[in-house]
Amino acid sequence: SRHGVGLYHGTGAGKTLEMIVGGMELTRLGLAKKPVYAVPKGVLGQFQREFLQAYPRARILVADSSDLTGERRHKFVARWSTGNWDAVIISHTAFKKIPMSKPARLDYINREVKRLEAHLDNADGDDKYTVKDIENQIATLKGRIEDELKTPGDSGVEFERTGSTYIFYDEAHTLKNLRVISSIRELALEGNQITADMDMKLSYLRKNYGGRV
Repeated sequence: SRHGVGLYHGTGAGKTLEMIVGGMELTRLGLAKKPVYAVPKGVLGQFQREFLQAYPRARILVADSSDLTGERRHKFVARWSTGNWDAVIISHTAFKKIPMSKPARLDYINREVKRLEAHLDNADGDDKYTVKDIENQIATLKGRIEDELKTPGDSGVEFERTGSTYIFYDEAHTLKNLRVISSIRELALEGNQITADMDMKLSYLRKNYGGRV
């Protein structure tokens, strides 16, 4: 089964502290390793300060997207993977800069193509809009596969290397655009890459560490 918790309290109700204490308790109980806190760039410093106020001796690794340019990204992932961190606090954009491995990305895209092709096989031929939309999505994804195959892999920065087994995602409504396949045009959604990246990471964690990720 899949386990997840959504904190939908109003501003100032203490969601940040709930995440911090939750992560430290999961680690203490051996239920998680090196929890990641992906937060909006504007609250990165505030989140770190609140963490250290609650746990002054906590071992924390922090990064914004500007910290992960060029070779610094490799160094950051090396520190992340080898360190015994209580928390890794990272901006949303920086979190996407730590991708799944190339084979994992190709597998994910191929699975999406198969889902679309299966839906296309069952689509009503009279529904020209649905058929055309699905065909366009398949063509787009096959183009991404070609791009992935042409692009050299950036070994050493893959999320799988980090050893983190749990993700806290602040402002999770930014991940609302996962692909939805539907014969009803108003419900169908092509999705976006930042949401697909998160879906890939959660799928990997669930496969390897169970539902509580």
